[in-house]
Amino acid sequence: MKALLAVMLVVVPTILHAEESLEDAKERLRLLELERNDYRRPDHGTLPNDKEAERQQLIGFLFLRDPVWKLQQELKAQIDAVVAFKDSQDAMVNLDYLKEALAISEALADEEPSMINKACDQIRVSVLRRDKGELTAILEKYK
Repeated sequence: MKALLAVMLVVVPTILHAEESLEDAKERLRLLELERNDYRRPDHGTLPNDKEAERQQLIGFLFLRDPVWKLQQELKAQIDAVVAFKDSQDAMVNLDYLKEALAISEALADEEPSMINKACDQIRVSVLRRDKGELTAILEKYK
């Protein structure tokens, strides 16, 4: 019993700290992106080398540790690509579909960690197939 209590005292704070680290990493990355994209700076679009290295490390950390964040970045990149070629009606349909998938991904943050990877994979497959029914089913499941 004492051994179990000792393990819990070590494991639970580690799990909580890991979750806190994800939120801290997201916030720090957000601040670095704001600084990088500040149009008032003469070197708009760049960061000093040390901050750029930190930014890249945070992106790598989040890609490895946060599947929802990773999915959202993928969807945002696809949205940006569609917007760049928005001349066709097909592109606009894809844009609406991608925006819907991005909105669904927001709901995944509250899911059980074991379900998050599966849900992210389901959304990716749905986006590849452009299957509106499948995406709707995923939305209902994780609402």
